[in-house]
Amino acid sequence: MRKCVLVLLLTFLCARSDAQGWKFNMHVNDLQEKMANCVVKLDIKKAVGNWSGTGVLFHVFDPKDYCRQIQTVLTARHLVENAESVEMTLQFRKGETEAPLVKERVCYTKDSLRVFCHPDKSVDLCAIIISQVVSEHSSRKETLLYSLDSTVLADEALYVKERPLDPVVMVGYPPGLIDEVNLQPIFRRGVYATNPSLDYRGEKVLLLDIPNNGGSSGSPIFHFDDKLYKQRETHGVGVVMGSRLALVGISFDGVNPAKGDSYAMPITGPSNNTAWVVKTTKIKELFTAMVSTYMK
Repeated sequence: MRKCVLVLLLTFLCARSDAQGWKFNMHVNDLQEKMANCVVKLDIKKAVGNWSGTGVLFHVFDPKDYCRQIQTVLTARHLVENAESVEMTLQFRKGETEAPLVKERVCYTKDSLRVFCHPDKSVDLCAIIISQVVSEHSSRKETLLYSLDSTVLADEALYVKERPLDPVVMVGYPPGLIDEVNLQPIFRRGVYATNPSLDYRGEKVLLLDIPNNGGSSGSPIFHFDDKLYKQRETHGVGVVMGSRLALVGISFDGVNPAKGDSYAMPITGPSNNTAWVVKTTKIKELFTAMVSTYMK
């Protein structure tokens, strides 16, 4: 009995609001479902051949009017650059029910594809705008199964608390490991290979030690804690009961498009164990520029 009281007391003393960007939730299954349902497989056709990758469903609100939003698929810029077409399958729920789901295969041609790239050409990040198709389903009272928003984005305070070898989760569609029937992605666990509080080579980038190969570009990287986690503070480490989820970045292939520099081999061949990740600072910059452009 004393042990139970002590655990509850310690939990109360340790629990406090965390860095902005965390989502707290005692329902672990809900967070796992969100990770699974916020991604889509991208099939890209280019003059140089066919590519595959991963995109993250993400909606951006107008800060002046939350009734206005832009629905996007966040992904790596190099995937869709010079694309002849981009295809994806979107899943919608009808009303309040989750099954049977409404699935639509969407194909964007060169003429219909709307892509908003990060204003800095050296950042391998862009957003495919899919607001029109989502709006069409909304008129039939159908909504996307799940889409992320800015509340899940990690901030600098989070990166400061993370350390090399802390665990992360990559969710995506590597080729050869795709469930075409259920459209479910592949979950992979890994660790930070560099100190996430530092900007690798002076850029808003970090590296992961995680199984990684073609199709993984554009995959979201999450910090996910299941039921119980340690929380670093300046006065030490506390233990908190609960689960939490934060998006810490988007994977890309290690190429600087502006300079033509390649710090790593592009992810097109056999699996390797290093993933390059653009931090959420650049995601926020991308969406700030998008709001400034489309929501004046």
